[in-house]
Amino acid sequence: MSLAILTVAMLFLSGTKLKYLFPRAGRNSGACKAHHGTYRWKRVTAFLDPWKDPQGSGFQLTQSFIAFGSGGPLGVGLARANRSSPSCLRFILTSYFSLIGEELGFVGAAVVVALFFFLFLRGFMIARKIEDPFAYYLAFGLSLMIGIQSVFNFAVVTGLIPTKGLPLPFISYGGSSLVISMVAAAYCSMCRG
Repeated sequence: MSLAILTVAMLFLSGTKLKYLFPRAGRNSGACKAHHGTYRWKRVTAFLDPWKDPQGSGFQLTQSFIAFGSGGPLGVGLARANRSSPSCLRFILTSYFSLIGEELGFVGAAVVVALFFFLFLRGFMIARKIEDPFAYYLAFGLSLMIGIQSVFNFAVVTGLIPTKGLPLPFISYGGSSLVISMVAAAYCSMCRG
């Protein structure tokens, strides 16, 4: 999904007309095909009522809500999260933003969101100053990639969209995501001159 949004954004940025970008979007979308399998459909709709199956399809989202709720406005403190059960430890590895919300509270989570917004804005401003078309599109695309991934992660953890499994750049567990995010940020900073 993030790759599709990134592709459409890059094509739109390069001057492709909208009538060429969305001719068959409804017919070919994955959401329309998800109803063919009951497990997939439950995963897509679990965000609508995660408490209906809190130990199954709604597990990640209910744990995220519990973490955010126990964090309050200022959090419980660094490394003081009460997530010691084995199932919660597996959950934390995939969704660090809810752990940030629990340990640093609403204020800490808002700071993280603001830092990602600032990072995207800086990448966009750097891309606008580049004169080479290829470098411009690459810098903008890399900045957009980090921005899309972070927005999807924030939306999934807060229950706004179905679970996607996208890591939060620079923060979530996983070496390949961290390496790609660091290379993207390094390229944009090198383009700055």
